[in-house]
Amino acid sequence: EEQRARALTTYDPHNLTLEQVKLIKDTVARGATDEELRLFIAVCGQSGLNPFARQIHFVKRPTWDARVRAKVDKMSIQTGIDGFRLIADRTGQRDGEDPAQWCGDDGKWLDVWLAKEPPAAARCVVYRRGHSRPYVGIALYRSFAQVYDGKPSAQWGRMPEHMLAKCAEALALRKAFPAELAGLYTQEELAQADAVASNRAIDIVAAAEPEMPHRADELARQRNEDAALALKWKADIAAISSPEELAGWIHHNWGETRTMEPRSAGRTWTAVKQRAKVLAVTEDELRR
Repeated sequence: EEQRARALTTYDPHNLTLEQVKLIKDTVARGATDEELRLFIAVCGQSGLNPFARQIHFVKRPTWDARVRAKVDKMSIQTGIDGFRLIADRTGQRDGEDPAQWCGDDGKWLDVWLAKEPPAAARCVVYRRGHSRPYVGIALYRSFAQVYDGKPSAQWGRMPEHMLAKCAEALALRKAFPAELAGLYTQEELAQADAVASNRAIDIVAAAEPEMPHRADELARQRNEDAALALKWKADIAAISSPEELAGWIHHNWGETRTMEPRSAGRTWTAVKQRAKVLAVTEDELRR
C-alpha cells in the first residue's frame, strides 16, 4: 500500500520509473506479458488515466482461438465512466450533458425510472463545443445487461436503470470524442459479453462426428461466443458517427475477426460496410 501511495502521488504516464513499471505488472496488470504490458502503459499514456488510481484497468479473459482450437487468455483495457468523463473534460471541449432518460417497450422517454421492471433502453445526450449537433447514445437493456442463468447479476438486478444509463453515456461520449476514446470500453459495456461467453450452456448432438463429441462441443461453443461478440460489435459499429471513428474501430478490432468463425466475421464486415455507406466511405478507403 505504501508503494501504491507513492506511485500514485508521483505518477507521470510519460515518464514512469522502473519501480512504477514493476508495480503495474505485479498489481494492476498481473499476468501481463511484456508486450501486453507495453501496450497497456502506452494506452495509459495516451488516455492520461492513472492505473494506480483505478481509472483504467488491465483485464484478461479466456477467449476461443480457432487457430489453436482452444481458449486462450486475451487482454482488454477497460475504464469506468468516470475515466471517460475525465478524458472528455481534459479536451476542454466537453460542453455538458442532458440528464439520462429511460423508456419501456412503449418507447416513451422518461426523466426518472420508477417501475420495478428494468427499462428497455436508456438515452444520454453529450454536447461538444464547436459542434452544431449533440451526440446521442442509446443503450438497450437486452444488449448490455449482464445475465447469468436467465437472471441479472447483482448490480444489474439492483439498479438496472443506473447501469444502463452508464452504458448510454459511454456510447455518447465515445461518439463525441472518438480520437480520445477509441478502443476504450467501460466495465458495464463489456460485462454482458463476458457473461455470454462464460455461461454458454447449449445441447450439442455430435451426429456428424460421434467419435469426437468433445471437439463438436468446442466448435459449437466457439460459434456461439463469436456470434455474441459479432452482435456486440454490430451495436458498436451502428453508433459510429464519423469516418475517423470507423477507421479507429477497424484498426483496433479487425485483427480479432481473423480468428472468428467465418459467419460471424462476415456479419461484422457487413455491418462495417453498411456503416461506411452511411458515412460516405468507399470500400477502397475501408481496405486502406
